[in-house]
Amino acid sequence: MKKPLNIAIIGCSAIADKTVLPTIIENPLFNLVMVGSRSVEKGKQFAAKYKCDFGSYDDVLNSSRVDAVYVSVPTGLHYEWGMRVLQAKKHLLLEKPFTSTLEQSQSLINIAAQFNLIAMEGLAYVYHPYFEKLKELINQKIIGDIRLFESSFGFPSLPLTDIRNQNEIGGGAILDNLIYPLSASLEIFGKKYTNKSYYFQNNEELQIDERGFLRLDWANYSANLTYGFGFSYKNRIEIWGSEGTIIVDRAYTKPANMTAEIVIKTDKGTEIVEIRAVNQFHLMLDGFYHKISGEDPSFKNEKDDILMRMEIISEMYKASQNLNHE
Repeated sequence: MKKPLNIAIIGCSAIADKTVLPTIIENPLFNLVMVGSRSVEKGKQFAAKYKCDFGSYDDVLNSSRVDAVYVSVPTGLHYEWGMRVLQAKKHLLLEKPFTSTLEQSQSLINIAAQFNLIAMEGLAYVYHPYFEKLKELINQKIIGDIRLFESSFGFPSLPLTDIRNQNEIGGGAILDNLIYPLSASLEIFGKKYTNKSYYFQNNEELQIDERGFLRLDWANYSANLTYGFGFSYKNRIEIWGSEGTIIVDRAYTKPANMTAEIVIKTDKGTEIVEIRAVNQFHLMLDGFYHKISGEDPSFKNEKDDILMRMEIISEMYKASQNLNHE
């Protein structure tokens, strides 16, 4: 049996509580030793729930027991705490998106390389086997030549108190949910796109971007990506080819008990390819462990992937911030 890796968290967020922490404590490859919180009350609650120690962020960084840290603070604080984790000589699993800008992401990657550490983004869906199957079907030309990749990720407006509505700590839809359709399109088509164009709608009162549209063009196909707050919930991929379409609903946030369905529609009729239910966060954590141990052959979520998507996210985010301050 492999030796468990001692891991801690910084930031007692809702996503940590809902998905990542329950998965960590069920994964034999990890031993959750501490939660770091700025709130003593919340830290105690999390520690009691997950049966581990609690302390401040600095307590986590200074602990000799901690080998790796999952950071789940607001996006605007990712760079600061990601950097401090790496400088404390601990491996880093950083909640998506990696940072707010390309420059920050490159800096973290450089620091990780300097100390021979792993710095990985917590983008779980790429580890789900349905996504590998989707790419396999595309390569098999099951719907002919691909012409258009369309994907949407959006949900209803958030409470005003939600951190994603707070500009000063990295709020807005570009940083929060564009990464899903963007990463999927780049994973499938590669980074050598020939043209990009985008539009975003800002909320002048909150000083954040609320929703938007990104188009990427390659030589023979394109991607139309829609994202944002203030929509009915939608989480979908549709790929349109010369001989049919492929559709996946709940493409990015499949619950651990949900069977994945890839719907293929051609002139021959409709076929549904089913993929067994899995916990994609469990698979992501496995990938993190195996990167640290040097046993991961998948090349998922590598530094080039992070920088590829952050180049676009960073440009759009900076443009939205400039518009806010005009």
